[in-house]
Amino acid sequence: MGRRQKYDIIADILKTAAMGTKKTRLVYLSNLNFTILKDYLGLLLKMELLEFSGDEYFTTWKGFQFVEKYVEIEKILKDENYTVKQEVKPEIQELSQRNIS
Repeated sequence: MGRRQKYDIIADILKTAAMGTKKTRLVYLSNLNFTILKDYLGLLLKMELLEFSGDEYFTTWKGFQFVEKYVEIEKILKDENYTVKQEVKPEIQELSQRNIS
């Protein structure tokens, strides 16, 4: 598994904060350090995907919409990768065999 993309990290944070959570729990469950998490929290608060109340972060309605769309796109990409691998791989093998011969 490679590095996570920015949108993957954002989705992880928003999923973790769905029922409200403290910063320390976000660090552990999002697999980030405090410095990086602080930058993401600032961004998500500014974008109104998260809100801070008391000592906890909560995913907003807008944040839940982001997660919903993220999951839809992730599913499409996984389905496409499966289809591409199944359909293109034989063609690639055929072309590589032609080049070897």
